[in-house]
Amino acid sequence: WKYTWLNEGFTTYVTTRIVEKLYGEEVAEMNLQVEQEEALASVKAGYNVREPLGKFLNSVGRKLFVVPLYTALLKNPNEKDWARTVYAKARSHYHPITQAAVDKAFKKQ
Repeated sequence: WKYTWLNEGFTTYVTTRIVEKLYGEEVAEMNLQVEQEEALASVKAGYNVREPLGKFLNSVGRKLFVVPLYTALLKNPNEKDWARTVYAKARSHYHPITQAAVDKAFKKQ
């Protein structure tokens, strides 16, 4: 189970592709955005959403979705170390532009 995050990432990828084929690209994109917005609201409210958020951050690499979540996590002292751990695992599958943006967010902290 060392590489469980790869499995989760693949599952999210396949699910998104299926939704895209069945309902179109806009619906698939909207589903990801809704998931990100729910996670962001939960983080800001201080809820413990580590399990689903970890899966999301390890499966979606778009800057639009990832940077606001890491930024919110870094504002919470109780979540900083966890955010660093998740990012260390997820970073390699993020786009270089996303990596640079998240790296910048971490440097600000």
